[in-house]
Amino acid sequence: MKIRYKHIYILLLLIVFLVSSCRTTDEISIPEQETKKSELLIFEKIIEQQPQFSTATTKCNVAIDKLSSKAQIKMINGEYIQISLTPLLGIEVFRITMTQDSIYVIDKINSQVAEEPLASVKKYLPQGVGIKELQKIILGVPFLVADTLTNNKYKKFEWNRTPETVQMQSVLDKSASIMFSNNLEGVLQSTTIEYNAKPIVEFQYTSYKPDAQAKLRPSQIKVWSNIPQLGMSISATISGMSVEWNKRVVKDTKISSRYKRVSLSQLLGNYF
Repeated sequence: MKIRYKHIYILLLLIVFLVSSCRTTDEISIPEQETKKSELLIFEKIIEQQPQFSTATTKCNVAIDKLSSKAQIKMINGEYIQISLTPLLGIEVFRITMTQDSIYVIDKINSQVAEEPLASVKKYLPQGVGIKELQKIILGVPFLVADTLTNNKYKKFEWNRTPETVQMQSVLDKSASIMFSNNLEGVLQSTTIEYNAKPIVEFQYTSYKPDAQAKLRPSQIKVWSNIPQLGMSISATISGMSVEWNKRVVKDTKISSRYKRVSLSQLLGNYF
């Protein structure tokens, strides 16, 4: 009998232990669940900021080191970007055009042009980053490479939260990652591309204004880059940005025969 009671006593102790353990686990998991819910709410706000567009036209001012100019950026979603610099009386003096397979840089002051396959430029960037991702950086929204943000993509980011901001990090390849810092309303504060745990390109969004869709868009972006393979560092400020959606944008890759063909590094060497 005494042995039987002893077994019952041990069994009761075991049950009490298991119940108390479950209660402790519940007490730990509830805050974790609340944190996950909070993160998901912020992610839903981030999704709300994503623009739905076929084309976008942005007018702005660009300052690169000591150079400054008015500029116009034209985009066809996922297909085309054209950046025109017009420092004097609206006369275009410099143009960068990017298509899905090529990049064209035209220096009208020196009558020079560089035309290279986009792959030759993309090799300096993390795997998968291309024209669509660059468009989203300009428009100030987080992204997954070659993808659209939806709720089921939430778990693809690593999250780090402070009282005022959340950071989302996505691994692009073995050596590269991209970090987005957002406020608690889902508005992007900065985008940083890291390579071998070092930042190589950073975009800081320092002011905003609502667009025609009543969504906040960056009106000023500070850009910094130091890509070792290019052997140069560049800092720029894009300010006074205003975006118009779904206006007609025509792809224009025509190059006059009078322009001298040079390499991209030769052309950029005129200015940096």
